[in-house]
Amino acid sequence: MKYLPLQEQLSLILARPYTRDKLMDLSNRQTRDTSKPFEDIFDGEAWEWQHYLFTGKHDIALGLYMDSFKPFRRCNISLTLIHMTILNFPPMERYLDYNMLQIAVIPGTIKHHNVYSFLRPLMDELISLQSIGMEVIGTDDEIINATAHLLFATGDIPAAATLCNHEGHMAIYGCRICIIKTTRLRSMGGTGYGRYFPGNLDTDDAIRDHIQFAKGGLGIRGRIPFVQLYTYHGPFFHPIDEMHAIGCNTAPHLYKLTKSESGTVFSLSGSMIKKIINSITHAANLFPPVFEGKFTDVFTRPNQARAVDYIDMLLYIGPTLLLESFVKLDSCSDEAITAFISIITVCSLGLKWEIDNEDIEVMERCAATWHNFVYLNMPHNIYTANLHYICKHLTTTIKKMGPLRAYSARCMERTVGLLSRRIKSKSAIAENAQNQMVMLAAYRDLEKTDLAAMTMTNEDDGSESNQAPNDDRIFQLGSGSDEIQIFNVHQSLLNSYNRWNLKNLIQNYWTRKYPHEQGHIIDEIIVGTVLHIQGNIFSSEINKEPKNARIRNFVQLSLVYDVYARQSFHAAQLEWGSFHGELLMFFSHKYNDYEHILCLVRIYTNLQVNEAGVAYGTQSHQSHNGRLYVTHVQNIEGHCAYIPSAEHDGRYYYPVVGFVPNELKLGKTHLI
Repeated sequence: MKYLPLQEQLSLILARPYTRDKLMDLSNRQTRDTSKPFEDIFDGEAWEWQHYLFTGKHDIALGLYMDSFKPFRRCNISLTLIHMTILNFPPMERYLDYNMLQIAVIPGTIKHHNVYSFLRPLMDELISLQSIGMEVIGTDDEIINATAHLLFATGDIPAAATLCNHEGHMAIYGCRICIIKTTRLRSMGGTGYGRYFPGNLDTDDAIRDHIQFAKGGLGIRGRIPFVQLYTYHGPFFHPIDEMHAIGCNTAPHLYKLTKSESGTVFSLSGSMIKKIINSITHAANLFPPVFEGKFTDVFTRPNQARAVDYIDMLLYIGPTLLLESFVKLDSCSDEAITAFISIITVCSLGLKWEIDNEDIEVMERCAATWHNFVYLNMPHNIYTANLHYICKHLTTTIKKMGPLRAYSARCMERTVGLLSRRIKSKSAIAENAQNQMVMLAAYRDLEKTDLAAMTMTNEDDGSESNQAPNDDRIFQLGSGSDEIQIFNVHQSLLNSYNRWNLKNLIQNYWTRKYPHEQGHIIDEIIVGTVLHIQGNIFSSEINKEPKNARIRNFVQLSLVYDVYARQSFHAAQLEWGSFHGELLMFFSHKYNDYEHILCLVRIYTNLQVNEAGVAYGTQSHQSHNGRLYVTHVQNIEGHCAYIPSAEHDGRYYYPVVGFVPNELKLGKTHLI
């Protein structure tokens, strides 16, 4: 086994001022205000008593991931990657490749009887780092004293079970979090028997405590070395991983329920599935690249879809194409449709980066709705281990550890994919993998060195590394998180866009914005074709995109409208609503002492929502039907996709990225 010492890698990060200054000072990190949302791992209940361990400015918080993989498709040899993240980095930088650590590549699949033999060097370092710490002399001659603490150790269900010495999901007590007794049932496909987790209708099983992992318990083989860590607190130290739980298991399982042989209320006929596949094919280029997965045929080629593909198929195809097919089924009652929407709601809310108390309540209510329906109306072999974790332990995990995305294993899977592509030898796979891991670690350390050198050069030049490039094709307003940029800019005049009656639309915008001010509408504008705002990139109709490029100018906006706009005798009642449309252009315009970056948008009309709250209409991309409107670019909520209906000719669904069922409040276009 090739092992890269943890302390040496941490020392390199602390030694360089560039990387050291990026680390958050956790000694000043406050516990979460209960009225605020969960935004990071430091907002969970576990941090409330862990934070006292972080007394020094440079003390480090760590996360551990473990995963086994096969480097080649037809290969009998497995490898296991030990991967770590430094949680002091800001969330937007934490999972950059060069900020993560590879500790070891172990030949073979790790089992419960050998896992801690392989992890012994790492455990020894963690125990030393939490108590003794380390002293590092920086490249700037500063002396840094720091301790390091592990906040979680996770992976997929087999990896997490191995790490906590659990017997696994096929055991009688097959949950590592609670003491539920599984039921032996024939599998849904009738190919054999397995262990399932129906539980009870009215009561939840007891959560395991810290003692069971220190001394052994039902389904726990015995003491685990992690209990020696000051930060260990029980089953949620091995939290649920959203990518494996939802993308690799729950979403594929729910799609299996639609097969005719499943015999469930969600079974679809072959003709229905064929129409859904055709709609998915037509939608292939009608969703923006900001969607993490892709729409693909998971009915006939399920093994070709990745976890992120399955997640997007569940979140966007589920409440649109699947739902409309269920509505047409006589066997699918309103109660079944509500249950299906509920399980999608649980997953979509669980995947958010920010989760508030109201989200938690909705998730718990929807999980109960799904569980009650399945328990009373469907065979209990529906209840797999992952579905049990999603319905029974997802919200508790979030309360304990913060949002699932804060400790997601996506970063590890990305490294597994990169490492697999670098392994070329089929005769000495383990040796080649270990050498590639060392080279990868060296390359990433070199990346950090180069970034530090670039920063020093900028400081010598009197510039700042986070400033926009000195390019006359970029125009920006604001700074920091409020910075707005438009690209490919040029000077223009309002009368150049008379076909859109732009001058009148701008006059309406300023009148709405500052109704008590009077000013002259100047003709000069600065036009851009691409917008960058809050980390998102939006295109426009006037931008010259490659022929087969995916759309980036169809968006959801949040706008104010007057409920009584058409009733002159009634006082105005302003409300916010969501609207959908195509971005035509971006431009900056001055009015009196104000300057705003605005967008011209073609807003779709006559939209409705389906049973899951997804907007739909008859307009497709570049249909040129809709109302022209000018608004501030800050009113753009996010990218949308077009999904052609499988059951209704001429209908398109418009889900926004990060869609959550029944959260949309559709505005009225004729009232804005």
